[in-house]
Amino acid sequence: KKQHPPRPRSPLLRWFANATVAAL
Repeated sequence: KKQHPPRPRSPLLRWFANATVAAL
């Protein structure tokens, strides 16, 4: 599995990261 980058504290960035993971 690829290592996930550190999760940003910004709610918007967290949402974007969550959406990106969901796309995978």
